[in-house]
Amino acid sequence: MAVGDSTIDRTDRSARVWAVALTVALVVATMVWSCVLGPAVHHLRGWWIPGDVWVPMPAAHFIAWGAFPAQYSAGQGFVYLPGLPILLTPVAALGDHVYLSETIRGVVVVPKPSMWLVLGPFGAGLSLIPIRAMRSLWTALGVVRSRAVAQIALVVVALGPVVVTWGHFEEMAMLGFVLIAARLSLADRHGGAALALGAAILCKQSALLLAPVLLFRVPRPMRTRALVYALGPAAALTGLCLALDWSNASRALLFAQSFPRLGRAALWAGGSGSLVSTPFRAAALALAVLVGYRVRSGDAYFALCGLAVASVLRVGTEPVLFAYYMAVPVVLVVTADLVGRRAWRRDLVAGAAASALFMLSGAPPILWWALFGPAVLVLVWAPLSAVLGGHGRARTLVPQPAVA
Repeated sequence: MAVGDSTIDRTDRSARVWAVALTVALVVATMVWSCVLGPAVHHLRGWWIPGDVWVPMPAAHFIAWGAFPAQYSAGQGFVYLPGLPILLTPVAALGDHVYLSETIRGVVVVPKPSMWLVLGPFGAGLSLIPIRAMRSLWTALGVVRSRAVAQIALVVVALGPVVVTWGHFEEMAMLGFVLIAARLSLADRHGGAALALGAAILCKQSALLLAPVLLFRVPRPMRTRALVYALGPAAALTGLCLALDWSNASRALLFAQSFPRLGRAALWAGGSGSLVSTPFRAAALALAVLVGYRVRSGDAYFALCGLAVASVLRVGTEPVLFAYYMAVPVVLVVTADLVGRRAWRRDLVAGAAASALFMLSGAPPILWWALFGPAVLVLVWAPLSAVLGGHGRARTLVPQPAVA
């Protein structure tokens, strides 16, 4: 059976059930926490809704009104590509049609916005994409034992905090499309992989760090077309915004500001009021190109190790870190070690420990980084060792038939 053989997926009869059940659990957890438990814990009269949830909504409204190029003038803090506002356009259109109330960041805060009753379940429901995609990838690569346990653990440790606590739904969509792209790439379906990668990049530009790993695997005659598929949608849509609304779009996309006081600042950025993140992200992308070139040939495990290592580059180069940055690395590292028959449970523990350190807001920066750095190193150790040592070039993982 080939990596992408659909018969493997069909034999995993419980895959859809698990995906729907875990997604519903995340939706319920999101709404119960925000509407019931969160207000009780934090002693609020209104609902406890992550502030970042509202950031892409003005852009979604602008798209619904036919003002796509002006979306970066719509509200404060929106510095991502247009993927999530496009996905949220139906929600925005429905809200306009039935006059749902919502918070506008920096303008007005509504204690109990009726829009949240639509946006919350819809946004949390986007987690269906990575939940379904991770199991499909594992099954296609012969992972049968422990896949249900690993799937549940990743929903709790990695996806849950991003959805319930942070409300960064674009992170879920991006991760899901990356996992889809990985499976298609490993099945030598490079055109489809490039399209899925393009969708991931359109949802969040941090997916660019993972692009070299997948694009270097494309045979040379197909590479130009794959580059167009992967980068074309983001280039065309952001190019339209930059051409027609340069002042707002360039400030958001090319000169986005990071504010060390809002997150966990790097030791070299702690004294800054704000700084432009673009140079550091460019450095991370350069390192990602090296990783992609390193793993351009080899088996599935080697490629997945490359994705895992490339995802961790974001944690090592961003001037300001937030806890939800750990979700994608944890999922990709666990995926690599699960497929490679490594100690993936250790990855979960290390990832959970690294994520938990973000709750120590009062810890001295040097002490915090002295704890966080080793935790991340333990997390990524096996994939990093494989990439640096070239392990996996001569070994091919043969998918085994999956059973329900």
